Amino acid sequence: MSNDEFSKVLIQDNNPDYLDKIKSFCDSNELTGLKARADNVMEILESNVDLSAIFISEDFGDIPQWGLRLGKRMHLIRPDIPIFLRRNTALDMSDLDVESQSAFCASYTMDLIDDLKPTLSQYIFSLYYPNKLVRGIQELTEEALNSQFKDINVESSTPFLVRENLIYGEMLSLIPLDSSWCRGYLLVNTDKEALTKMIENNFTGFKPTQNSINEVNGILSEITNLVWGGFRVRYVDDSGEHNSHESVQVPIVIDHTENSISFGSEAPQLCFKYTLFDKNNSKLVEIFQRMIFHLHWMPELFTENKILVDELIDSGELEFF
Repeated sequence: MSNDEFSKVLIQDNNPDYLDKIKSFCDSNELTGLKARADNVMEILESNVDLSAIFISEDFGDIPQWGLRLGKRMHLIRPDIPIFLRRNTALDMSDLDVESQSAFCASYTMDLIDDLKPTLSQYIFSLYYPNKLVRGIQELTEEALNSQFKDINVESSTPFLVRENLIYGEMLSLIPLDSSWCRGYLLVNTDKEALTKMIENNFTGFKPTQNSINEVNGILSEITNLVWGGFRVRYVDDSGEHNSHESVQVPIVIDHTENSISFGSEAPQLCFKYTLFDKNNSKLVEIFQRMIFHLHWMPELFTENKILVDELIDSGELEFF
């Protein structure tokens, strides 16, 4: 396999004793390591360049804890990219503040870097889903959430892949997705009680009533519709040339006793998690989202423009690790 077929990852680690081992780990897991200068790495990320992951050490740079601070900034502007934190001694992130823990999807020490392999298959989704699509879905959903709630902050977690059928919460909304390159469902689900409390505490445009089930349904439906509408505008070809596969259907099975939903496919599902906080940073509700393209999936036909990593390599902004 050539480097062009590998997932490209950014390596921000300046310990010369570890570089060979990091490169060996990348090679054995079909990852192409790239490195950037510390003074232009944020500019590269802000350019929306396609990267599958970032590996950063907590002691990266010349300032103590700079790697931690830089990782948090990276996650803030690019929540779609999974960030793996190399620690010096600690085996986990329990000693870090909550903001740091949410910025990094996993941590490792150099002696245990091979233990990261199962985590890679969960978070490095670029072999299945285009990065530009993932970022676009996050943007559309954040816009939808901000339009339906007031006095809140939305935190987007790093997207991940699942092959399981478990669902979260009691409320679930489904809507079909169909284009020349994909066909499946958008799923949104959340906790009914938490959403009801948001209505009661005036975080929405709905007035609280004795039985708020209609309001809860209305909010969840509107969020789903807004994301679906944005998806159609941004990604769907309405030329009518993609309808030849519309007769294909697969039964959807929902098991309420097991909180499970099956789409009849083993393909990995793209998952998102959005956490809503009030202005005092108290958590209000978690909303989960899945993209299930189980009927038709041809990502090579996905056409939205993107900035290619190769362009930045050619210009010298990035170089091979």
